[in-house]
Amino acid sequence: MGQIVDKAGEQYWSAVWNTTNLPDSINTSDNSLGNRINIRYHELFIKLLKSEETSGKKMLEVGCGNSVWLPYFSKEFGMLTDGLDYSEAGCEQSRKIFKRDGVNGNIHLGDMFNPPAELVGKYDFVISMGVIEHFSDTSEVIRVLKRFLKPGGILITSLPNHNGLLGLIVKVFNRPLFNIHYLIDVKHIKDGYNDNGMQLNFLDYVLCPSFFLNLDQHNGKLNFFFIRKIIAKLLAVFSLILIFADKNLFRIPSSRTISPAIMAVGKVQ
Repeated sequence: MGQIVDKAGEQYWSAVWNTTNLPDSINTSDNSLGNRINIRYHELFIKLLKSEETSGKKMLEVGCGNSVWLPYFSKEFGMLTDGLDYSEAGCEQSRKIFKRDGVNGNIHLGDMFNPPAELVGKYDFVISMGVIEHFSDTSEVIRVLKRFLKPGGILITSLPNHNGLLGLIVKVFNRPLFNIHYLIDVKHIKDGYNDNGMQLNFLDYVLCPSFFLNLDQHNGKLNFFFIRKIIAKLLAVFSLILIFADKNLFRIPSSRTISPAIMAVGKVQ
């Protein structure tokens, strides 16, 4: 096995988190259009975890910098939550989120490829929300994430779907951001879980169609930024129209072309 390439890197994430405000807590009673994606995630997690005992179980989020998902799982599912990230700035953001949301747990600074020994084999659930797509070997990243699980533990991975329209939009309007991602589809993830002997319980393109354009410039300056901002606003309006239709008219089917994310859930056998 060759060296794993991390297209983003700690310096990129630290630059992002040092200039990013704390995100709002996830509010599952907020039915506004702007919160629809979180609601769809919430519905999905309820469906995926309905047969699992979650109260008092331990969860680790790998790549937890500035994440609000650990407080969500603590409050909605009664889990005992910890986080791991290789960015000190990201860890500090996560500690502030824990404090703000009244959640107890430990945020560990460390590299998932060389983690603190006390975290290995400790958790009932491990989750990553936008991690594996930055690394060159999907199977190896899944193997590394699996190491944190107890026997019978559950691995949840979510990542942006850059194989369809969302990826094309990012590629055209923010190429530096597109370039820190590998194009990973459901086949790559299926192979990664299978290569590591895991029982794959769920794998699909998910969420309502949305094409919100991230104009992050930490990895390269964007020319004609004003024009890109106008395009981003138009895409945001179009996305809200799709979200309104998905919420009030008919559930838009998930697909490789229009879904903004991929979700996989697997179990250690």
